[in-house]
Amino acid sequence: MIKRDPSETIERLPHQALKYFTNREKVIQVFQRYLDLPANGELKTLVYYGVGGIGKTALQLKFSEILRTDEPSLPYARVDLTNIGDRVLTDRKVLLNLRADLEKNFGIKFPRFELLLAVIVAHEGGDTEPLVREYPVLQDTLNFAASLLQAPVAGLSGLVDTMIRKSPGLEERVRHVFKTEEVIRLRERTREEDNTLPGELIRYFVWDLKENLPQRTDRTCRCVLFLDAYETLRIGGSSTHLHEVDTWVRDLVDYCTHVGVLPVISGRDCLVWDMENTRWADDLDQHLLGGLSSRDAQLFLSKCDIDKPPDKDRASPLQEAIITCCREDTKTGEIACHSLYLALCAEIVLNNRRIQQRDPPPDLFAGIPHVNVAQELTNRFLKSLDNQAMRLWVKELNLTPRFDEETALKLDFERNHYNGRGGWERLAAFSFLEPQKDGFYRFHKVMSDVLKKGMGDSQMVHEWFCRHWSERSMSSLSWYHRWLLEPEKVLQSWKELHENAIKQRHIGTARELLGIWDKTALDANDRQIVGDREWADTHLAIGYALWKTPQLTMGQVLTASIEHYNEALKVYIETDYPLQWANTQNNLGGAYADLPAGDRGQNLQNAIQCFEGALGVYTETDFPQQWAMTQNNLGAAYANLPAGDGEQNLQKAIQCFEAALRVYTMTCFSLDWAMTQNNLGIAYRNLPA
Repeated sequence: MIKRDPSETIERLPHQALKYFTNREKVIQVFQRYLDLPANGELKTLVYYGVGGIGKTALQLKFSEILRTDEPSLPYARVDLTNIGDRVLTDRKVLLNLRADLEKNFGIKFPRFELLLAVIVAHEGGDTEPLVREYPVLQDTLNFAASLLQAPVAGLSGLVDTMIRKSPGLEERVRHVFKTEEVIRLRERTREEDNTLPGELIRYFVWDLKENLPQRTDRTCRCVLFLDAYETLRIGGSSTHLHEVDTWVRDLVDYCTHVGVLPVISGRDCLVWDMENTRWADDLDQHLLGGLSSRDAQLFLSKCDIDKPPDKDRASPLQEAIITCCREDTKTGEIACHSLYLALCAEIVLNNRRIQQRDPPPDLFAGIPHVNVAQELTNRFLKSLDNQAMRLWVKELNLTPRFDEETALKLDFERNHYNGRGGWERLAAFSFLEPQKDGFYRFHKVMSDVLKKGMGDSQMVHEWFCRHWSERSMSSLSWYHRWLLEPEKVLQSWKELHENAIKQRHIGTARELLGIWDKTALDANDRQIVGDREWADTHLAIGYALWKTPQLTMGQVLTASIEHYNEALKVYIETDYPLQWANTQNNLGGAYADLPAGDRGQNLQNAIQCFEGALGVYTETDFPQQWAMTQNNLGAAYANLPAGDGEQNLQKAIQCFEAALRVYTMTCFSLDWAMTQNNLGIAYRNLPA
């Protein structure tokens, strides 16, 4: 079986003409200026932004090529944030990906980061096999951390030294950065549930970089870290989620620039960090990445062997038709062509040339409304393929979130398409197919969304993928297709598994079950397939499970939970689904009340608003138990509210608790009665004299 090297991405169609893209020379010059910055110079965070498909990822690959060909080559690592999965523990996943790149390609060690991470993971529990499978070097450190947390206090100092000496690799990586007493203190902080530890992962990561990166005595920049598709961490996010994301990314880049590490971020939007702290106006170096000019678009097409470059002749009728088709609206009125659309047009021409031995007429690209350009070009691309088998193969592969060569060829054979290895080589070179580091591929989102809309009945294909991924023990991908086929049944099964894991205190198992949803986008396409209510119920179930699964880093977990509840509320509006709306509001209020991140007072105000909203549906007469539960929750929020008149807040809390006790009697609801009595007693105790 032919294996493609992901590093060859830079050679594919949209990247060959990279140096001709509009404004790319200027951005590359800025990047080069940072690389050449003399010793003790000031690094900033380099940001470039623009619409999807404009070439941001290609530019990062160009930067990587510059670093790779420099002598000596400068260490760098790149993370495509669209591969991170669910928004839980995002910072941890990003750091692990960066660490893996830097160690594998440049031999950079991360002993501080690895030990802290291992201790946190060991404390959280659960199966570490997936983590070790992806990062084998962590095995010794994880084993040591598990033993450390279980070790008796008596003789701990000597025991720590003995455990470290048992593993030469561990001793080499850890001993020269940690003293025995520091390891013991780390153990104590973990066992004390010190929730500041996860936040120190970034500091330890950069500390390791500072000590282990090669020195450049005449230059400031010692390493480059790329974060691609930053918008994927922010899409659909509430203000709480956006603050959480921006906070840890700011921490990372802030540490980095002070130790000679250049952060490079790409995304859809300009960063507005300076609105929260004005100093970021000076610390961010931001550049808009626009479309290709008419000249550059002609150069691009000529590189694809579609007529001549502009230095030899004016644009041909075919080039002109393509350029007009791919024009973006700009405020200045200048021509700016969308690079993904240009690449798609080039492939349409090459496909036609392959079949008919001649170029298509310019009219093929004429008369396409700008709002429909993605849909129309996709249709024209599919028609330009050799046969129906290739068209079906492309559409069917797009139904799974990611795939590799083995999957593609097996689907091709078992679904009787018979495109074979030659077809695979052709498919893997299409401009809209994005290779991932692990040998997998995915469709560009613009193309993927269009293809899914025109797919029609796909049950048999989802059944095939479900079996295939199950046979390959890829549970997240298999579960995704099972859920699409039987959303209500599969979701209920998952909820029961997760609830049982929580009841039996198998917290590691509960976290693994949450990880099943990592490959599920739960986007508008999925909503259309499974239906509104099933889609909303899935968000509700995941949000509730996140809220109820213990984690040392609860800030990100609860932020993700809130996001799922807000997604569910897009379906469960009060007028159409009052009970489901009230239930979601109550859960949302509970998540806000427990949220440790951000402004504590604002979080509780949000919780109060949710609980009071739920009480508009949960009346004492019609829903006494739900009403009493929400009154108790509302009382607890008022009792803990730090803002406003403290005495008045406590009086409101007392009113809520006393109201709940009208339902929660000692006879009928002894546990709820006792809990509410306890809350009431604490509120009275805290009242000013």
